[in-house]
Amino acid sequence: MVKYKQPKKLYDLCHKWFCEYLGDKVMSAGHDSISSAKHQTLSLVRVKLRPFFVEHLPVVVRSSLLEATSEFLLQKSLLSGVDCDYGRSILYLLYLLLSKEVKQLKVTLCCYYGCRDMEGVLRYIKKNGNALEHLELCRSSLLRMDPLLFRNVLTSATNLTSLVVRNICSDAMLKLIGTHCYALQYLDISHSKQVSDLGIESLCCQVQIRDKREMSDTELHEIPFRMVDQTSTTITVQEDFGDTGSSSVGCVGKMPSWREFRQKMRDYLITSDQNRNEECLVEIKQVHHPLCYTLKAFDITDTSVTNSGLLIILKKIRKIHSLGEYSISDNFLRNLNVASIVNSDQFELNAVHSRKVTGAGMLNLVRVMPKIRSLTCWEPQFDIGELSCLNGLKQLTLLRLTFAENTVRQIMSFIEESEVVQILDKICLEFIVHEEYLQYSRSPNMQEFDISRIFEFCDNLKVFMIEFKDSLLMTPPIGFILKRHPPNCLSSMVHIQLGQVVQNSAVSVILAFCPSLKHFHCNTCPDLTDHELHIYAMQTVCRHLECFYVYEAPCLTFNSFQTLIDCFPDLQRFGNLTRWAINCEGIQNVVRTIRDNNFEIEILCGSHWFSSKCSQSVQLNCYHHKSVLPGSAHSNFGGELHYPFRHWINV
Repeated sequence: MVKYKQPKKLYDLCHKWFCEYLGDKVMSAGHDSISSAKHQTLSLVRVKLRPFFVEHLPVVVRSSLLEATSEFLLQKSLLSGVDCDYGRSILYLLYLLLSKEVKQLKVTLCCYYGCRDMEGVLRYIKKNGNALEHLELCRSSLLRMDPLLFRNVLTSATNLTSLVVRNICSDAMLKLIGTHCYALQYLDISHSKQVSDLGIESLCCQVQIRDKREMSDTELHEIPFRMVDQTSTTITVQEDFGDTGSSSVGCVGKMPSWREFRQKMRDYLITSDQNRNEECLVEIKQVHHPLCYTLKAFDITDTSVTNSGLLIILKKIRKIHSLGEYSISDNFLRNLNVASIVNSDQFELNAVHSRKVTGAGMLNLVRVMPKIRSLTCWEPQFDIGELSCLNGLKQLTLLRLTFAENTVRQIMSFIEESEVVQILDKICLEFIVHEEYLQYSRSPNMQEFDISRIFEFCDNLKVFMIEFKDSLLMTPPIGFILKRHPPNCLSSMVHIQLGQVVQNSAVSVILAFCPSLKHFHCNTCPDLTDHELHIYAMQTVCRHLECFYVYEAPCLTFNSFQTLIDCFPDLQRFGNLTRWAINCEGIQNVVRTIRDNNFEIEILCGSHWFSSKCSQSVQLNCYHHKSVLPGSAHSNFGGELHYPFRHWINV
C-alpha cells in the first residue's frame, strides 16, 4: 500500500505563512509610499523595523526568507500584470533582512524599463554584500543592465565564488567581473546574446604597460612584446566596449580607449622602427586575471561566443571543467593545433556538448580533452567505436542517430569490445527512423530492438534511455530477451525510459530484476493488459519504485491503478490516465480513491514524458560528478546533469 499524506513540518508551515505575510506587508508599504514620501517610508523600515529582524532572526533564516519572499513577490507581480511596484517591494525586503552576514542572495530584477528602485536595490547590495559568496541576478526579459551599477555590487562582494547573471550579461559586465572577482569558481552568463569574444578576452586578461626600470632581471627575460621608448610611468589599459568617447567604462578620466591606444602604438612602432636604440624603457604585457586560476565552471550557453572566444577560454582558464550546454562545433575541433597543445597542458574539460563531429574532429577531441567524463553529441558523424579512447567516460548521450544497420553495428561493437562500457553509469540513445529503414526492414514485421545486448556488458549502468523520435512511421519495438542469468547492471539500475513501442518482455524483466529502480517510463505499451501487469507486479522486486509512467496503454484500466497502489509501497507518481482505457468516470474514481484514502500520490499527465523531474532527482541522488554545471536542461531526454552549488564547488 502506498504512503499516506502527512502534515508538513511546523517550521515549513510557519516559514511559508511568514513569507506570504511579509510579502503582503512590503507590497502595502510600496503602495503607501506612492502617496507619501518615499524617503520617509524607507527611513521607517530601516530605523524601526530592520533592527528587530536582524536581532531576532538568525542569518540562515533570513537568507531563506529573502529567497522565498522574493519569489512570492515575483509570482504575485506576474499575476497582477503590473510589476513596476515589484522593484520597490524588493528594496523594502532587502532593507528588512539583508545584512553583512548573509552569504547567499538571489534577486530577480524588475523588467520595467527605467525603474529607479533597481538602482537602490543594487546600491543596498553593495552596502551590505561584503560576505556574499553566491549572488544571482536575473531578469525575465532581455534588458541590458547598467555596468556602473553592477560595478558597485562587485566592488563590495569580493568573496564571490558563484555568480549568476543569466540573460543580462554583456561585454562591459564581463570586464568588471574579471577585474573585481578574485575567487570566482562558477560563472553563469547563459542566454546573454550581448556577450561576444571581446568580452571573453577582457574577462580573462588585461594589458599592462610597465616601466622597464622597475622590473627584475628575471622578468626582463620573459618580456613577450616589443620594447618602446617611453617615459617612466606605469599604465594599465583595459578594453572599452562602450562608446569610443571619453565616457567608456573602465577608463579613468580622459584616458584613451584600448582601440585608440593600440592604433597609436602601432603607428609609433612603424615610424620609430628605423631609429630604435637599446634604451627601451617600457614593456607591454598581457596579464591574466586571478579568475583564470580559480574558475572551474563557466556556462556560456546560447551566447554570441564563437570559436575564437572558446579557444581563449580553454587556453587561459586552465582549470575549466564545464561550459554548460555550449555546443562545440566540429570546425573548432578540426582546426585545433594538436601538436602545440599535446606538448603543453591538455584541456581539463570533463563535460562536453558537441554537434556533428566527424572522425577528424573526434580524433582531436580525444587528444586535447582526454579527461571527459560526460559527452553529449548531436548527429555524430564519427565511428562510435572511437569513444573507447575516452578512458574516463561515465555518461554518454548520443542524439539524433540515424537508425540504420551500420549505426547499430557500430554501437554494439563499441559496447561489446570497449572497456569503457564497464564504468558507464548513463547511456542515452535517440534514433531517427527514415523511410529507407522501413523498406529495408519490410514493415510491419519489424524485428524488435533487444536492449539486453546493451545491458549484458554494462555492469554499473544506473540510467538508461532510448527513444525513436520525429517519425510518424512505425518504429522497431523494444524488447528484452532474457538468457540464463539476468545482466548484472539490472541490480544497479535506477532510471529507465523506453520509447516508442515497448514489448511486454521488457516490462516483465525490468520489474522482476531491478531492485533499485525508482523511475520507469514507457511511451507505448500496446499489449500490456491488467492481468499481465498484475502478474509482473506480484513478482516484482522494485520495492522503491516512485514513478510508473506509460504515456499510452490502450489495455490498462482502473484495475491497474489498484495493482500499482497495492504492490509498490513507495509509489508517488503514475500516469498517463488520459491515454489509458479509462473514461472520465474512471478518472473520477481514481481521484476519489486517492482523496478518500489520503494517499500521497500524484496523477501525471502527458507532458511528463517530454519534461519531468524524475531524471533530475536521479541525478542528484546517484551522481557525484562535481564538474557538471548546474542549470536547466532543454528537455527530459539527454539533458545536462543538475547539481546544487554545494556539491561541485569543492572540486
